Amino acid sequence: NKPGRPKTQDVVRPIWVTLEELYTGVNRKLPIARKVLDPSGESCKCDACDGRGVAIQVLRMGPMVRQVQQTCEKCSGKGRCHKMQNVR
Repeated sequence: NKPGRPKTQDVVRPIWVTLEELYTGVNRKLPIARKVLDPSGESCKCDACDGRGVAIQVLRMGPMVRQVQQTCEKCSGKGRCHKMQNVR
């Protein structure tokens, strides 16, 4: 693993071009919006896990009750959520 920024997911967009444009080549600008951390750097307590980093899920199977504890998906187990901003 290389240290540094994590790789983002690939963005796939359909684009219509003619056969001539495929052969000769063409440049097109595509608007791509991505989420980045808000420059203010504010963070808040995670609503899903109440700041604990783990979410408890209650499963009921007839008369039995089972509790499953798993890492919170919203905050990735950190307990804090950062405000995100859409940037083009």
